[in-house]
Amino acid sequence: MRITDLKSLYDQYGKKSSGALAPDDQHALKASLDSIKDIKSKEDAKKFLQLLTLLRESEVKSIDGLGDSAMATITGAFAGGDEGVYAADTDFMNARFIFELVQNVDDCKYQDVNNCTLEIQFDIESDIIRLEYNELGFQPENVLAITGLGNSTKNHKKARNVKAEKEIDQSDLQEIGEKGIGFKSIFGLAKQVKITSQYFCFTIDRNRFFVPIVDDYKEFTYTNRTILELTLDEGMVEELFLFLKRKYDNVEAVINENPILFLNKLTEIKYYQSETDYFGFKVSR
Repeated sequence: MRITDLKSLYDQYGKKSSGALAPDDQHALKASLDSIKDIKSKEDAKKFLQLLTLLRESEVKSIDGLGDSAMATITGAFAGGDEGVYAADTDFMNARFIFELVQNVDDCKYQDVNNCTLEIQFDIESDIIRLEYNELGFQPENVLAITGLGNSTKNHKKARNVKAEKEIDQSDLQEIGEKGIGFKSIFGLAKQVKITSQYFCFTIDRNRFFVPIVDDYKEFTYTNRTILELTLDEGMVEELFLFLKRKYDNVEAVINENPILFLNKLTEIKYYQSETDYFGFKVSR
């Protein structure tokens, strides 16, 4: 039975363990979470995330039952993508990783088409890349998508192939990439990603990126934009920043390889390591 009220849903499932969820409970919980369209407080966001964690842990246990290597195989496929995104070629790896980050942000939905901004901070000491962008922000459906198993690459391609027949909205397809498969590809390099958006605050780990880790919300501050904090292996953040500086170290490269020129929405991108060590791009659309 589908429950559309979050409080009632939490009362029924909030104290259950993932091992106690039968297949029918899984389906009922998923359908109920799918029906929740709006979150208006950090308390509700935390309850939603806790229920989603319960669902995803139960789903993972079902996959684990298929064999020891099943989850590792699925995780590797999502993180690597169709092309084995992060190859041994370091420059290719760096360029593709940055491209994936920026492309995911460009696919978001924005309030003002003339003001779509992205700032990427490279915190070398902490090995963290911090993205902050003024998209409309995460809704429950986005949190479901970003942790989901169902949005497979095949489904994404099929959706594109039947777009005319089914009249699928292009922005909906972009959401599959930005908060679905496309997002998961960044785990080719990222070990962990913390997401803060609207009332949501949670972390996803590379080894279990279908299961959200719920923030304790003790120091949470509401934000009307989205902040991603990516933790990478030691030295990788510095390598990526230096790669970008080399790539855009002359006027010709800045003009001919301006990344915004190849995007649809972003009007400004700023890359920075500190207040005095930065560069960026702007465009009018």
